[in-house]
This record gives sequence, structure tokens and C-alpha cells, in this order.
Amino acid sequence: MRLIPLFLLFANTLPAQDRVPWTTSRITGSPDPPPGYMAEPVWPDLKLNNILDIAHLPKARRIFLVAQKGTILSLPDDTAKEPNGIVFAELSRFIEHFTNIYGLTFQDRKGKRPVAFIFYTTENPDTKEKRSHVARFKTLQDPFRIEPESHEVLLSLGAGGHNGGHLQFGPDGMLYISVGDLEVPSPPDPDRTGQDITDLAGSILRIDVNNRDPGRAYRIPPGNPFLKTPGARHEVWAFGLRNPWKMCFHPTTNDLWVGDVGWESWELLHRIERGGNYGWSLVEGPKAINVDHPPGPGKIRPPVIAYSHYEGASITGGYVYQGKRLPKLNGAYIYGDFVTGRVWAMRHDGRKLIGNRMIADTRQRIVTFGQAANGEILFINWPRQQTLFRLAPNPKAGTLSNFPKKLSETGLFADAARNEPAPGVYGFQPITRMWQDGTTASHYLAIPGKSTIQTETHKRRGSLLLRYNKPIDTVLAKTILGVILLVAA
Repeated sequence: MRLIPLFLLFANTLPAQDRVPWTTSRITGSPDPPPGYMAEPVWPDLKLNNILDIAHLPKARRIFLVAQKGTILSLPDDTAKEPNGIVFAELSRFIEHFTNIYGLTFQDRKGKRPVAFIFYTTENPDTKEKRSHVARFKTLQDPFRIEPESHEVLLSLGAGGHNGGHLQFGPDGMLYISVGDLEVPSPPDPDRTGQDITDLAGSILRIDVNNRDPGRAYRIPPGNPFLKTPGARHEVWAFGLRNPWKMCFHPTTNDLWVGDVGWESWELLHRIERGGNYGWSLVEGPKAINVDHPPGPGKIRPPVIAYSHYEGASITGGYVYQGKRLPKLNGAYIYGDFVTGRVWAMRHDGRKLIGNRMIADTRQRIVTFGQAANGEILFINWPRQQTLFRLAPNPKAGTLSNFPKKLSETGLFADAARNEPAPGVYGFQPITRMWQDGTTASHYLAIPGKSTIQTETHKRRGSLLLRYNKPIDTVLAKTILGVILLVAA
């Protein structure tokens, strides 16, 4: 059951000046001790907006912040230095019908200038057809920037809601490309592309950009898994993915890790193997979805990590930490969640999962991670007034807050025994109730003082969505036969 839209409606229909302020609150913080790490701003005065990807070119000692609308900003990869930003590219100025950029990576061959590879989308203004493209560009020096005239499209395919769009070179020198199912969030996989390897959607692709097959700007590597499968696209390396949002290769095991954004219930972290079928949309992690859809080749491989939407709602894949600043994290794969801002550290030895723990609660909308100098990892929030972050030790780690231990200490009820709310605590009813086997429940919303929940609407791919910001220490309470469940936010 989703309560958020219900209490937003409640808050919007009861203006702050018309309601009694809740002044008896004694709920703050969390009953759980703070985790070991926190988000620490990097270059807090740097003005950033709509950054979707962070690329790293160690040879140039630069990182590249990729803005959705085509501007790519180059900065030092050492965060101790001044952020002397240089514009590496402005794609919208020279790519016809350009709409968005999703990913950037570099091929850095010895003795030659680096080559930039970019995943971007276009929209034909007449037909409204949307397309995704993977293109390469030569680079120029002094300053280091893209060479627009060298633009060469390698691969074109469809575009939609789940584009994926991350690019990484593997230890084998091949270019790996993540592609989502190119569809809207719901219904799940309406074109049944997840299990279909006759197209490129819902897959990890693998191509050789150093050679060419006849009629192509790249070569199909001879080790790709579906070369002898009738009708299959030979670029497909693995499939059955919904929206693979960021991928990386482990620096010691060479494993390919991909965060796959789930649908309604589960977020998934996959160890991608040659020819692997990862289930979408027959399943969403452990949950069956479209069981009547025809399956693709091979058995479904379960995710290494599947966390439910009680913990987060949109996974963002990360990188393996190799720095010295946080020695306890060395060798751990660091990933996070876009909705909750939580960050986890996962360890895997190439054969089995060793550990996975939540290490930070950043409260940031983490849209991407990136690598920096000396094995450090950066991340950034979304979408506007963005700040670049890194993890830092949390000085409050392990300390308990004064979160109330008894219902009478919360300030929610004037008479807890009689279920009588305090002034300023308001009851509401969800439109659709949870199944409770005949029992009854009461629901309450409490917002400290006269503060309000701020909402704004926006359109995304033709759908009207609602964003909200709730005041700190807002509380939801629910009673079932005298048992009271609290959610503080």
C-alpha cells in the first residue's frame, strides 16, 4: 500500500493557517544508531545541474561531469585541487535533433589521443521518433576537448523510458553498453523485449570498436554468446534486464556488476556473465511477473543482491573502492539508492557473496557514482542545485539518539490508552485499506508546528508526477488493535 499520495492530499487540503500546530512532538532522529559513514560535499561552491554521469580519464587526471542536455564539464580528478572547470563538449550545438546524453567513457590507447564514446538520444521533430545512438569522437588538446567533426555513429537503436545508456570498456578491451527495455515504467515490459534477443533492448551489449565487420562501424567479437542462435542480435552479451543503471568491472576479479532498477517491489544487483538471462520481465528478482511471456534462452540467473522497496526504490550501481582514505571500505563495491539515499558496501570474491551492509544514509537522490584519483569514489544528487559528494566517517556513528522508547513519550497522543490524538495530530483514511483479517486500523499524520508538506507537479514522458518535501520529524502513526506503528521522516 502506498500512503504517500494520501497524506499529501491531506496536507494540501488543510492549509497551515487553518490547522492546529503540533507542539507536543518529542520524536526526532531514529531509534537506530547512525551508520558509519556520511555524505561529505566536494567543491560545495561548484554550481551543477542535471548531471547524469561521471567519467574518469586517469591519464588526463580529469573527471567529466555529464549533464543531461549535452554539456560535459572537465574537472581535476584530485578533489584537493581547485575545481578549474573546462567545457569538454556541448553536444546540442552540433548533433542534429539531440535530446539527452546518458553515458561517456574513454578508450585510452598507448601513444594515441584518447577516444570518447558517448551514448545519447535524438528525436525527429517531424515524426517524433526517438532513437538512441552510441558514437565515437576524437579528442583535441590544449584544452582537452571533443572534436565535433570526428563524430561517427557506431550503433543506433530505439529509445524510451528505460534507456540504460552506460558505457564501460572491459578488461578484454571490448566496449560494453547497457540498454534498458526502452519502455514506460508500467505496465511491465509491454513489448516483451526483456526475454527477446532478436533486438538490443533489455541487454548488455559487447562490441569491438578497434575493428570493423562489413557494413558496420564495429566488429562482433567472436566470443559473444549468441552467434549461432537463429535470429539473435550478435551484439548481445547478456539479457533480461529492465533498466541497467550504471555498471562497472571489478578491478581484481574482472566481474561485471550492474544495478538493475526494479518495477514495483525489488531492486537488483547482478553479476553479469556471458550469455546470462537475468529474468526480466518473467520475474522481478524473487517475484514472478509476466509468467505467460515466452522465455529467452538459458535458465534465469538470480541477482546477487535483491532489496525490497521497504529499503529503497531505485538502485544506482557504483564502483569498487580502492582508496586509502577509508581503509575499512577498501575492496568493497559501493552502490546506493536514488530514492532513499542509502549506500551499501558489498563484498564478493568472484564466486560467492561475502557481505553486504548499509554504510550511509545520505538522504540524497543519488543518480550516479564515479571514480576519481587514488581509488576514491564520488557521487552526485539529482536534478538541480547538485552537489558532488564523497563518503566520510560519521562522527555520530553508533551513538543512540533520544528517540522515545514509550508511546507516552512521543507526544502523539493526549491519551494513548484511549487512542486519543494530541492537538495537531490528524486522522486520515487510505482509499484502499490493507487486508488485516477483519481487524480495524486508525491512521494519523503529525507535522511539527505549522510547517507543511511542499508539493510540486511535473510531467515526465507524458505522465503527471508529484514531488514532495516533507518537514523533518514528520510522523505517520497507525494503530491495529492497540498496536501502534510509527514512521518518522
